[in-house]
Amino acid sequence: MWLVYLEGPGASLHEGGAAPVVIGAAVPLGFAPLHIHRSDERGVPRELITCRRLALDDPAVSWGARTGHCRVWVEGGQVWVEDFGSDNGTWVERAGGWLAVQRVAVQPGERLRVGRSLFVLREEPGAASACLPRPEVVE
Repeated sequence: MWLVYLEGPGASLHEGGAAPVVIGAAVPLGFAPLHIHRSDERGVPRELITCRRLALDDPAVSWGARTGHCRVWVEGGQVWVEDFGSDNGTWVERAGGWLAVQRVAVQPGERLRVGRSLFVLREEPGAASACLPRPEVVE
């Protein structure tokens, strides 16, 4: 599964280093939860340093003292989204309308809004302008 970045003020993916995420980029899901939080000059909470995380350059996204705004992960072949009590909520588009969610399973093709950033869940990266590589697993 892939989370494709459709619009927003800017983002970076952190997995042992930082990589800019451009509009149209596909972020791979499935091997570790993806924590989404606001990019901030205060640094990264200790609890998130070793996490796979997507930092959004958006003041509408909650910082989250320990957890960030929300997380996206795969469990049992299903993609889940969980909001961590953010100020502006995490939203999923269903049946033509936007629903604020706490914890919900999402399907391919459904769109996710976090602050001013918009994403869509895809089974394959498709026509994404840039695919961010899956990290190599070292055993």
